[in-house]
Amino acid sequence: VTDAIIHPKDGAMYFAVGGRGAKSFLYKVTYVGDESPTPVSGQNKVGVSERRLRRKLEALQRPGDKGDLATIWKSLGDEDRFIRNAARIALEHQPVKTWSDKALVEKNPQALLSALTALARHGSSEQKDAILKALGRLNWRKLNETQQLHLLRNYGLTMARMGKPDPKLAASIVSKLDPHYPAGSDPLNR
Repeated sequence: VTDAIIHPKDGAMYFAVGGRGAKSFLYKVTYVGDESPTPVSGQNKVGVSERRLRRKLEALQRPGDKGDLATIWKSLGDEDRFIRNAARIALEHQPVKTWSDKALVEKNPQALLSALTALARHGSSEQKDAILKALGRLNWRKLNETQQLHLLRNYGLTMARMGKPDPKLAASIVSKLDPHYPAGSDPLNR
């Protein structure tokens, strides 16, 4: 899709596809059915508090004061991934020295994973071993699949950005993960 618009007069959706040597086409999509095409009010009551929290965290995605860090930290372990991601991005905007030690000792597995993603993205290479050891504290069997994928992503992210671990630490990571391969799902196996 190269462009799309909802026409203000007929309410139809028009979109174009193609370009870069491919044939281009323009499509018009209209509704045919018994349900009313009247636009909804936009007042969805479900998830209001979650959206409010996410927007609050998005507003903190700038350098702030120490009070912001407490608000951000509470949401790093949230069940809602959009809230967690907003909190992680807000954390990444804070000076690393104000939160890196706290990230390394976090007890909540989900908050730890989120905080270590931020640290792997913005920390220094001297923190590599500490990050990998903190990840090593997590019990694979107690993590849900999303958290297991997050753990694997953090291992990869840390090594890609900060370099290979020393052979002894690498061997301990392999010995921890190897018994779980192959896993019961394609995403984990990839």
